Amino acid sequence: MSDYKEMRDLGMAPLRHVMLVRLMMLRNWVGNAPRDLAPKIKKSPFYFELGKQLVIASKTETQMQLAQTELALAQRASRELTSHVNQPANAGIRGQFSLPETALGDSYAALRTAKTVGLPKTYMQYRNGIYLRLAAKLNAVMPQLLKELGVVGNVEEHTDWTSTQSADRARQTPIGQELGHLRLFGQDVDKRGILGLELDLPLAAAMNVTVLRFVRDTIWALLDAERAPLHLVDDVRSFYGEQYPLPDMTANADELPLSANTDLLMRATMARGGDVTTYDLAHGSAKLDVKGASSLLAADQLDLNTAAAVAMNNDRFLTLQVLRQAGLPVPLGAVYPTVEVAITDWRAGLSGKALVARTRRRDVSGETEALPMPPEEFQLANCLRTLAGDENNELLVESFKKGDLFRLLVLDGKVLAVLAIDYAYVVGDGRRTVAALVADRNRKRDGNGYPQLQLNGQTDLALKTQGYAADQVLPRGTQAYLGRTSGMLAAGEHRNGRDELDESYDALAVSAVRATRLRLATVDLAVVNSYVVYDAEQGTQASIVNVNGTPDLSEFERPTYGDAQAVGASILSAALRTKSE
Repeated sequence: MSDYKEMRDLGMAPLRHVMLVRLMMLRNWVGNAPRDLAPKIKKSPFYFELGKQLVIASKTETQMQLAQTELALAQRASRELTSHVNQPANAGIRGQFSLPETALGDSYAALRTAKTVGLPKTYMQYRNGIYLRLAAKLNAVMPQLLKELGVVGNVEEHTDWTSTQSADRARQTPIGQELGHLRLFGQDVDKRGILGLELDLPLAAAMNVTVLRFVRDTIWALLDAERAPLHLVDDVRSFYGEQYPLPDMTANADELPLSANTDLLMRATMARGGDVTTYDLAHGSAKLDVKGASSLLAADQLDLNTAAAVAMNNDRFLTLQVLRQAGLPVPLGAVYPTVEVAITDWRAGLSGKALVARTRRRDVSGETEALPMPPEEFQLANCLRTLAGDENNELLVESFKKGDLFRLLVLDGKVLAVLAIDYAYVVGDGRRTVAALVADRNRKRDGNGYPQLQLNGQTDLALKTQGYAADQVLPRGTQAYLGRTSGMLAAGEHRNGRDELDESYDALAVSAVRATRLRLATVDLAVVNSYVVYDAEQGTQASIVNVNGTPDLSEFERPTYGDAQAVGASILSAALRTKSE
């Protein structure tokens, strides 16, 4: 009888998807090992000091992509642990694989109830026997497995897998040094039981989910084999079906399924020796723990702002009214239930004026669009129809405020960072078309991980209003904007603007955040002359055009050019301090 028969009979085949996985890599310090590292990472599940080496690990997870993500984040965060530089020690990683305890425990209980002949007397002996037989079969097919993973060469292993005592004498090798090297893991396995198998794998297993999935599924399929199969791929496909996909070694590494905010805050936690407990990777929900203090991360935001303040901030018109009643300079604006009502009002008195159109609510789809030149009726109507969408979203139309745009990040009454921002544009060189200039800009942006610029109907219209086209060669030095939507602002130029904006404007941003009862927010200011000292008595110097209580922090730490402004650590500290008080 195979080790899998009882599990299959009990309907536990789907449990292969919750096989526990942990990934580890070994790094060498360049020069002397840092002296301050050990106390900092004492309670970290992601780092372990080994003298002149550092082990970086994921936590033990049932989701393979979560383990891969944690390993990648911890590797990147290790650069912030200390000023010392670390580099890979070996070309591989180590994966630890544990069978679901439910599958083993329930199958043993069923066999005991059936009074199966030859069943070990204790559950630990039963579990150890399964792992020993599994290790022997996995070791026998290791050359085939590695071949499918793109590893050239054979692995010579002479471990005796007949007992825990003999198997425990398998050679101990550094993490990732010998691809295909297999061992049991667990402390004092003869007495406490085997916890799982650990296997050194190529680096692709840390980045390509199809590779790690194939390893996991191979281990699970081998449970059903009486002996090691002669043809591994045929055996795996006979177990799962002919359409089972083999690992794609040519595929690019999987992108981390994280928002920029979640990525930044998780790394900031790891870099302080803290722990991250992920609830929902795709939606940025986790608990961040550092030295006994913790904070919740939900929908990519820390729990700094109250629910009431965020709810108010989601209503752009309400935010506008609150700011106006606080005596702060904001655009004039009105709300419209339909496009038709807005156009009627435009005909009555707004025609000939520069405008900004957006949805009333921040939490519904629709890109804000600035119309710095007075729009034609059809242009405004098309813009508003797009914003209204199929849900008939309420519309907010505001007066357009001239000036340079600055985005200030405010936390607890203090400005942490300043960005000078502008909509995406290209500058002509007298030789290339707008499309060619955009393609060249995208190549540079892709190398730095920035959003790609898109040429579409909306872009064509934006170019047309400036007298250009995508297939037109721009004269040297001519600047052509690709659109003035919130999307083009997010994909535009962001640079460190602290030296460009006089610090007197900080008080205006702080006042805006306080008025909206937020602790953390970005404030967008349209400033006529950023070098002139701000005077609140002169209302035309600056205007508050946006307050966002769910800010994107990454744009400050990764501007399109200019110096980065580190903000993650300060924001994490504020959240942790609040929860520990």
